[in-house]
Amino acid sequence: MSMGPRTIFFMHNRGWLAVRGVVAILFGLIALFNPLSTFASLLMLFGIFLVIDGIAALISGLSHHQPGGMWLADGILGVLAGLVCLFMPLAASVALVYLWAAWALITGVLEVVAGARLHAEYRHGWMLSLAGIVSICLGVVFFLMPAATVVALTWCLAVYALVFGGSMLWLSIQLRQLEVATTSDLPSARAGVQPTLEEHE
Repeated sequence: MSMGPRTIFFMHNRGWLAVRGVVAILFGLIALFNPLSTFASLLMLFGIFLVIDGIAALISGLSHHQPGGMWLADGILGVLAGLVCLFMPLAASVALVYLWAAWALITGVLEVVAGARLHAEYRHGWMLSLAGIVSICLGVVFFLMPAATVVALTWCLAVYALVFGGSMLWLSIQLRQLEVATTSDLPSARAGVQPTLEEHE
């Protein structure tokens, strides 16, 4: 089975895709079933999620030269946004909502582009684009509703994190199955060659 460089890149980094997916799903479940009482607590929880997700993206981007540039940008933006949420909890709520919106829009576009390029080589690459589209939708909602209540924001972030995490985790599972299928094809190919060699002898 022939695979392009992007498919190989994402296959080698499927573990970090799984990490991002699991962290996002855990964050989504906590936010969904335990709405935070204060906006500062919401910022700290989301800030921790952004930092972990950003670090995972940075490690993934640094592990290969190409096409890791978009993952580096994704990771840097995520870590910076997370640090702002953690160390500036008293900043104006509207400004923070706009910051989240900008982060979601920029990283969403990066993920859509990366997913489209991956889809050209691997049919399940559209799952990465789906995660990016969800990020863009979240950014648009935040821009249009800066004065939303804490509970509404919590539920919005929960749905986003669950869909984003599910997309990342599913892509990781599919890439794992692709690797298993590719590996299992090798012994079969060698077994098919062996009789031919024996016949010539």
